[in-house]
Amino acid sequence: SLNSTEGFPYGYGSEGIGFHVFTNPIPNSHLIYRCIIPRGKHFISNDVNCEGNIREGAYGYVRNTDGPNVVPLYRLYNSKNGDHLQTTDLTEGSRFGYGFEFVLGYVSPTAIPKWR
Repeated sequence: SLNSTEGFPYGYGSEGIGFHVFTNPIPNSHLIYRCIIPRGKHFISNDVNCEGNIREGAYGYVRNTDGPNVVPLYRLYNSKNGDHLQTTDLTEGSRFGYGFEFVLGYVSPTAIPKWR
């Protein structure tokens, strides 16, 4: 989410900042995009066309490969409710039915709060 309160009406709460993207291109990087599907669910994609959905804009730049001071940004998917989860913790969504889709890129890490 780009806004810490946008999920509140849907029962989601903020857990703080989970990662940082780069605001400008750096060597060996690409843009990721914030997308929305017609039912109003947001997700992040590497595809400029948002995998056939609506592009809301550029989210930021991520590195293409692993390296110093970056961690993988995983995209997870829950087939039961159609939600995507972007996280640097591969196990974060497993107890809620989210499975690994792919690595979006590599981002600058930050302290991630513990699950509630």
